[in-house]
Amino acid sequence: KININQIVLGNLNNLNLPNKIFQNAFSQKFEDQCIELFRSHGFLSGHILETGVWKTQKENINLNIPDETLFGEIDVFACHPKLPIAFLVECKVLLDVQDSRSYQNIASKLKYDSEGFRFKLKEKAAWIQKTFNFHYGVELEPLALLVTDIPLPILGIDDEDITITDFAHMEYVLEYADDQIQSLSDALEG
Repeated sequence: KININQIVLGNLNNLNLPNKIFQNAFSQKFEDQCIELFRSHGFLSGHILETGVWKTQKENINLNIPDETLFGEIDVFACHPKLPIAFLVECKVLLDVQDSRSYQNIASKLKYDSEGFRFKLKEKAAWIQKTFNFHYGVELEPLALLVTDIPLPILGIDDEDITITDFAHMEYVLEYADDQIQSLSDALEG
């Protein structure tokens, strides 16, 4: 049962929404926000459906390859159009992180990967590598990010393959990287 005061007053902790409603109301909007951020920095960016179709701002690109299955859909895949720079992003909306106990709960899930977030992200990164090599003959190793909608102070997660960050930090890093990316792109053209 949803109490309208929870929504109006912004008190969303312990709000149990059906998965479809949560996806439409929160998760999809956050994923779209991440996609738009990459697009605003010159990347070709969009969702990759379970069917292997990458829905970019310019076109839908079929990335399927024979005998390879994508391990679920990809929230955000962003690839620079001129440079071998790519990001594979798993988005996590953490509405229920309101107190120290809930922080510890989500940190534990990320640290010990009990929900399989990091495992699934690694499988998706391997699929991206295979598909870009198959379709384009390109060795592309995307930077795998697990991005949360709010800052989450997490210490002690050692995973050289995945970076865990929040949206604000990802936005800052992309702003900072703009000049370096443009310089590399200019050097390749010149």
